[in-house]
Amino acid sequence: MQDEKKTKKQLISELAEIRRQCALLEKPDPDRYGAEAALREDGEKFRNIAETTVDAIILANSDEDIIFWNNSAQRIFGYSEEEILGKPLTVLMPDQYRADHLRGVQRVASTGESKYFGRITEMQGLRKDGSVFPIELSVSMWKTDQGMFFSGIIRDISNRKKLESELEIMATTDKLTQAFNRTKFYKVIKNEFERARRYGHPLSMVMFDIDHFKRINDTYGHSVGDYVLQTLTRIVSENLREVDYLIRWGGEEFNIITPDTDIKRAEVLADRIRKAVESYRFDQAGTLTISLGVAQFMADDNEDTFVKRADDAMYVAKNKGRNRVEVCA
Repeated sequence: MQDEKKTKKQLISELAEIRRQCALLEKPDPDRYGAEAALREDGEKFRNIAETTVDAIILANSDEDIIFWNNSAQRIFGYSEEEILGKPLTVLMPDQYRADHLRGVQRVASTGESKYFGRITEMQGLRKDGSVFPIELSVSMWKTDQGMFFSGIIRDISNRKKLESELEIMATTDKLTQAFNRTKFYKVIKNEFERARRYGHPLSMVMFDIDHFKRINDTYGHSVGDYVLQTLTRIVSENLREVDYLIRWGGEEFNIITPDTDIKRAEVLADRIRKAVESYRFDQAGTLTISLGVAQFMADDNEDTFVKRADDAMYVAKNKGRNRVEVCA
């Protein structure tokens, strides 16, 4: 992981040094023995650096054929030097990047500019075995009498992305039930508000909690209460679409964000969940019920008002006898 933590400045500095060394190799002076020896020495230094770095270093000519390939490039992409030299750069790119790459090369040829020069860009690479993986790419270009050349430093950031994903899950998931938590709610609802306002798509919310949950904890203990919460989460999740979000709001209270769903469809969903819970027999705790409130997003809603209207509808359901669905007027 330490090798993945180089700064942008360090990577660009390394790339600049590679470019300098390659430029020297392209311009030997046969009339000066001392200069030629120095160039050979610089070339050896470059190769030593290139073959020991953990990053892939790739050089290509003006036809975008690969002319240099270090050991790390072989390790990262799976091609040996014999297999890859002379092949186009596009063999290292997933299909979705190739058209943009060709347009970029044409732009460089006509203007000498590219959005990738002087910066580190995250994208995806394509291995020999066909697998796609995340990379960081830093690119440079220079011209000599022999034409235009490209150099790139590529870092496999699979491990870092995996760790980031694991940390994101830990930060946004309720540990007990594996439903999302409030942190995730505020991330999701912001995006869904924007989408609903921009495209006019409906957005609804279902709030619910377990009726008389305190009795379960008091009668059977908190371990049974935890089991009930975990099992309830599974039952509800089985009745949701992939685009829906189940949030543990706190204690025995949950909410569901249902994108592209108007209030009538959200009410149908809520009642289906209510029936699924009512008909399930929980070990030790037996049968139980939930009360649910449904609200549809309004243009002037914020997070608090949207939640409050669904929450108010849920308490109407409780006051009317529980085990029912109420819709916010």
